[in-house]
Amino acid sequence: MTAKVAVVSSEGLYQRLIKYILEPTEIDKNVVPERMEAEVAKLTNYNASLRLGCYNENNNTIAPKYLNAFLDVISLRCYNPDFIPREYKLDYIKQDKILDLNPENINQNVEIVCKGIDRASFFLQTRCGIRKLSEVNNLFILVLLACIFLKDKWFHDKKVHNLLEAWYWCVIFSGEFDKDQNRNFIKNIQLLTKSLVDSQDIEWLKNMKSMILNAPNYSDKELLLYEKVDDERYPKKNLADYICQFLLSEPCPSMFDSEEVMSVFSEKTKSDNTSLEAHHIIPLGSVKKIGQVSGALRRDVRSIYNSPLNFIYITKKDNNSISDKSVNDYIQEITSEARSRLMLTKFQNDEYNDDDVKDFLSERFDRLQGLIRNRVGELLANSGYSSYCSN
Repeated sequence: MTAKVAVVSSEGLYQRLIKYILEPTEIDKNVVPERMEAEVAKLTNYNASLRLGCYNENNNTIAPKYLNAFLDVISLRCYNPDFIPREYKLDYIKQDKILDLNPENINQNVEIVCKGIDRASFFLQTRCGIRKLSEVNNLFILVLLACIFLKDKWFHDKKVHNLLEAWYWCVIFSGEFDKDQNRNFIKNIQLLTKSLVDSQDIEWLKNMKSMILNAPNYSDKELLLYEKVDDERYPKKNLADYICQFLLSEPCPSMFDSEEVMSVFSEKTKSDNTSLEAHHIIPLGSVKKIGQVSGALRRDVRSIYNSPLNFIYITKKDNNSISDKSVNDYIQEITSEARSRLMLTKFQNDEYNDDDVKDFLSERFDRLQGLIRNRVGELLANSGYSSYCSN
């Protein structure tokens, strides 16, 4: 593709990508959810792509994941510039079709595609609790969002953002892209653009909502409570990431300081203490009393302590403060605001067993499922998808 563009442009493609990535992000405060308005208002010299890690300024390299997304988006853009739902085809993200692209067509769409990816990065940070490109577990999510946001009208419409956020939580918690990713990606981008272009019903999305934390052998309660380990079925690690990210998508106070806010934008490069880390709510070290050591337990794929339900993001400073203390040792020090957000219940003593942990995580599952489904329901109700028309 670089060689093709060189035929019609004197400026190298790679350097053009870097140039466009470095351009400031177009912030539209009108599309930001209320829960993030205060955090976005604090941003200065903000660049969504840079913050997401799409480009490494130290070694002047673009992240491979970004380049892969760029290739998919520009191919879909060139073959379907008019956002016709049925014209999003699986072949267009295959190598031979990408290599077949017309040099002039590529050249004309480089900047707009980079802008689409930057807009998608902005969306992921302001809506989805995503801090880094490495946290986007499925590249097709970035590609789909970028394709939608190539259209200015859709990017500047909060109702579109609401619809896409509802879709996002449905997809990651239902396992929609867990299998047959290519075909499911094409199916989803066709359905979403059809809803936006033709005012089509979103019953398909409502059906997906019912599978949130309910997909058999992917996100169902029995799997997350380790009731299927005898069948050698275990939750995937990315579910712990998704749960942490969902909770981070709404700013909340840090564990021990109600004045310190944790959000996607709260990390400070000059202070490691503010960096966020995944923390076992019930620390692994706290089970030493029942004859285990934390290192071995961390590697035990059959241990319920490693359930995705047992994780939350906390600051590095708070994580160091907790260390291997038991829940009872540190729960009294947690602010009431953080305790509510963590969905913690107090253990009566330190001699809790696996059944006690299972009861705690079972309750947390129920509350998480309710929170996520309620968020999706509100977003769908406020999406106003039926009001959209092709013009």
